[in-house]
Amino acid sequence: MPQYSGFCAFAVGIGQKLDDDPRYADIVDGKLWLFVNAAAFAKYKETPEDTLAKAAEMWPTIKHAAAGSL
Repeated sequence: MPQYSGFCAFAVGIGQKLDDDPRYADIVDGKLWLFVNAAAFAKYKETPEDTLAKAAEMWPTIKHAAAGSL
């Protein structure tokens, strides 16, 4: 099951909800993380732990917000 309802994990970390592209994905500790494009995936790969920590911190704040409102 994708994390963050399938939204891009990198985008969640910066307070946005962007759709994913399944070509850009990573599995960490049995969890599926998806990304919007090659650029977001490349940024994630630079510091994956930091990216996922930022996303985990931001998700409770934006979880119930409409994607278009962010």
